[in-house]
Amino acid sequence: MMIRNRLIAPFYGKAMCLVAVSLVIAASHALGQMEGVAINGSGDPPDASAMLDITSASKGILIPRLTTAQRLAISKPVNSLLVWDETVGAYYYYQSKQWIEVASAADIVTNTTNIASNTTALDSLTTSVDNKWDLSGSTGTTPGANFIGTTDAQDLVIKTNSQEALRVDSDGNTGIGTSAPTSTLHVYNTTGLGQLRVESPHVPSGTSDPDGEIGEITWGKEGNKYYFYLRTADGWFRTKLKQWGGNNNDCGPTLTQGVFTFDFCCTSVSIAHAGSANISKVKIKFTDNTSQIFNNPGVISGTWSGTGGNAGKEISKAKAWLGNTPVQKNSNADCDDD
Repeated sequence: MMIRNRLIAPFYGKAMCLVAVSLVIAASHALGQMEGVAINGSGDPPDASAMLDITSASKGILIPRLTTAQRLAISKPVNSLLVWDETVGAYYYYQSKQWIEVASAADIVTNTTNIASNTTALDSLTTSVDNKWDLSGSTGTTPGANFIGTTDAQDLVIKTNSQEALRVDSDGNTGIGTSAPTSTLHVYNTTGLGQLRVESPHVPSGTSDPDGEIGEITWGKEGNKYYFYLRTADGWFRTKLKQWGGNNNDCGPTLTQGVFTFDFCCTSVSIAHAGSANISKVKIKFTDNTSQIFNNPGVISGTWSGTGGNAGKEISKAKAWLGNTPVQKNSNADCDDD
């Protein structure tokens, strides 16, 4: 009996080892065939969609805890690798060659608030942009409500090439070439040239010319004379421009024709008779080709000028009669209407 026991014991130990190995191999094979693993206290199988299904009412899963230096030292981390960074106190996962911090709920709330705030600011900015003047022109504007300018007591400055070209000061004075305008329109040029240019193809035909508005100015040439014209409530008025060194007398030379002497003085003409007979008639013609006749003046000499609608007109010709004999003279006076 003792011999039998000695013979059986070694055999039994070896057999148990073989059984244990077989069970391990079978278990490993069974686990390899599984579609998921469940860790729980109920014995329930894992969910079909999960490779690892952990269920607990009192415990959690503990993710590896590393310092920032340890996390960054991980060799060739795979995408979706998850760790807890103890240095900064946050979860990090690896994605596309970089570690990305997992935002906390507080961060999400803060970011959501920021997004909402930024959205409101963006809406306000969009509205503000919609209210700006477009570089290619704006539409739907309301004069008075929409304007280019300031809403405080500051000057409005317009620049070209970073240089001031025009300024409207807080009093409404406009300066061109000056940053300190002292009148409604103040034009200044340091070179003395190019300050103000008035150019118009229209030359008024006379005082009663209907064109133009009150206060309008222009200039033009009539014959060989240049004039500045001003439109007033009473019509157009003009003043002649003169050259330096020219004949600047208001009256022209004295002209003698037969027994008469004609002294033209722009808007008047003086006629004198060398004899004792009275002048019987005078006719004066104006530069606008109208004329006026004075019958039986009853004088030997006198001065005549336009009356009524002809008042102030420049005289171009004059005739005087002794009886039925007329004597005519043309004016060549260099007149000035001012």
